[in-house]
Amino acid sequence: MKMKKRIYFPLLLTLLASLVFGVLPVGSGVAYANPGWVSPTGNVPNGWIDPANAHDENTLTYATFTFGGAAGWGNYIELTLDAAIFCDRVQIWSDRDNVKITQIEVDVYYSDGWKNIYSGLLVVGSYQEYVIGSTQSVTKMQVRYYQDANKLYIASLYEAACWEVPPDISNDSATGNNYAFGTVDAGSSTKTGLTYFTVTNNSAFNVNITISGSDMEGGVTWTLSEDASTGTNIYGLRAGRAGEVEGNDYLTVVPKSSANPLVSDLAGEGGTQQWGLQFLAPDTFTDGGSKSGTVTLTATQA
Repeated sequence: MKMKKRIYFPLLLTLLASLVFGVLPVGSGVAYANPGWVSPTGNVPNGWIDPANAHDENTLTYATFTFGGAAGWGNYIELTLDAAIFCDRVQIWSDRDNVKITQIEVDVYYSDGWKNIYSGLLVVGSYQEYVIGSTQSVTKMQVRYYQDANKLYIASLYEAACWEVPPDISNDSATGNNYAFGTVDAGSSTKTGLTYFTVTNNSAFNVNITISGSDMEGGVTWTLSEDASTGTNIYGLRAGRAGEVEGNDYLTVVPKSSANPLVSDLAGEGGTQQWGLQFLAPDTFTDGGSKSGTVTLTATQA
């Protein structure tokens, strides 16, 4: 099972350039998320043997705890993250050498304290999910087991991970995600206006949003410039945010091989930011066919 260390949420906007029909609409495509289970990166063993096996992304290895010969709870194994993530559940794969190990207790750490999210019947041999009940900024988790016997039985923790909740953003425009730029002439520059698009953060947490673009395909390809400069069959893109003034607007270059910041620390639970695009046509081009490409907004947890 692959554990993903970071999540992202691309939102695709399709650019269609027409030199013949005189329109350059911008449309919003389907947004999709790539969330993932995030493995802890460290541990506090508290008497556990091979604690790193509990977060090595391998269900063929395991950490073990040997009870001291009396009925009761064993020691916690603490599993830490290298950075806080927004999380609403964890998953754990447990095992035991005797059915007298009967219970499990799972805690997560957020809001400056440990919170118990499950204490009850132990299920072994497969991943079990334990929900927090809300989305929280989690930095670590801990697990312990209970034995109902006065024996030296052994509990095993094969793997543990936290579910990182993906950002949930949407993007809308004033006219149903279609905008007619008019005829695209060589060397021309056309703007949507800085309030044309509105990106909304529907997440329970703040996000940072970056922007990137692609070449425009169809006939002879127009290559997207990395610095918004133009040339023969080379076009540029810039983005701007509402509130910027003429002469200081559309300052954000939309590159191809990387991404540049568009919105920082956009508030969750419905925070919005209006924005727009500037299209810089090639200085010269060698065909007059329609072309299409994409602009991608990528949100990560702030």
